[in-house]
Amino acid sequence: MTYSLTVAIQYITCPVVLVTDTQEIRFDNGREAVERKFDKYYLIDEVFARKDEIVVHLKANDKINATNWCGEEQVSFF
Repeated sequence: MTYSLTVAIQYITCPVVLVTDTQEIRFDNGREAVERKFDKYYLIDEVFARKDEIVVHLKANDKINATNWCGEEQVSFF
């Protein structure tokens, strides 16, 4: 299964750098960054400008299938 980023960064017209735990990937603009597919589901953790580029720090979402929506303990029926 592959994942892509939120389309909100597609409007960035300057160079974009995506930073994960293991790599730093450079793109010419936000549209190219959105087209990139990942094997993990990443969330945007931080966005800032560095010189002439926008840096987007990503963190892996480890709660993809979490069903605990209201803060209560999950109940198992099996």
